[in-house]
Amino acid sequence: MKVTGVELSSDNANIVNFGMADVLSSDKYLIKTIIGLDADEVIRKFYAFASNSNAKFYNFSMKKRELTFRIILNPNYSINEDFSDIRDDIYRSISSSRTGLINVLFRAGGAAVAQISGYFTKFEVPYFSNVPEIQITLNCDDFMLRGYNPVELEAATLGTGSHIYVSDSISTAPHGMTLSVDYTSSSSYFKITDDILDSAWEFKVTPSGGFLNGDTLTISSEYTSRNVYLVRGGTTIPLMDRISPTSTWPIIFPGSNEFDVYDKTKFSWSYISYYPAYWGL
Repeated sequence: MKVTGVELSSDNANIVNFGMADVLSSDKYLIKTIIGLDADEVIRKFYAFASNSNAKFYNFSMKKRELTFRIILNPNYSINEDFSDIRDDIYRSISSSRTGLINVLFRAGGAAVAQISGYFTKFEVPYFSNVPEIQITLNCDDFMLRGYNPVELEAATLGTGSHIYVSDSISTAPHGMTLSVDYTSSSSYFKITDDILDSAWEFKVTPSGGFLNGDTLTISSEYTSRNVYLVRGGTTIPLMDRISPTSTWPIIFPGSNEFDVYDKTKFSWSYISYYPAYWGL
């Protein structure tokens, strides 16, 4: 991933910007290094057997990501700034909102390409160093770097058949997705699989009484926001308790993905969307 700048913010209030390509001598803070942006220790965890074979399915994850920033202080003496002044500005960001959450945004040119969020755990100052600097550490509960903006596939790009292709040429890691369909006639259940005739996995939801004409079903398998619900006559009906016990949440992997859906003649696609995911920069 190409990155030209990094921004730290809290509740959408900017804390500091670091230039990584075009660094100016007037920049108040100069980034020396950022540690923790790689895939340090990948953890494999079994979660299911394929339904059509003895193949094992694994989730791959990491421990909580810890980001360490070494920052050189570069005050503007012409306006009477000193090292202590600009150091205190960073101190104030440790808990500058009720959540205390710090968002780290990575940019390529002017475009935001990835982000991750965490909390301050350390603020270290080598007071007697020849080069005035600070070192701050953030602990990130979600280890994955995720896209800033969602990728949305509209109905026209998904076709009219039961077999669909989703290509993700941006991500380097698997991730969830959100899909939404509009029912045009009654159907007993919704099912998405990798192969309608010989599936290795499936995700199935069966509402009481089935789906009716005019229903909108939304399924999200995104990390930390898994949810299933339908909207009927303006009323939202949760369906988490109507998921089949043997269901496996649909996942998008980097590259080409193929899915089959059941009873496609009974509904039309609204959209599929997802946030790209990255193991590291």
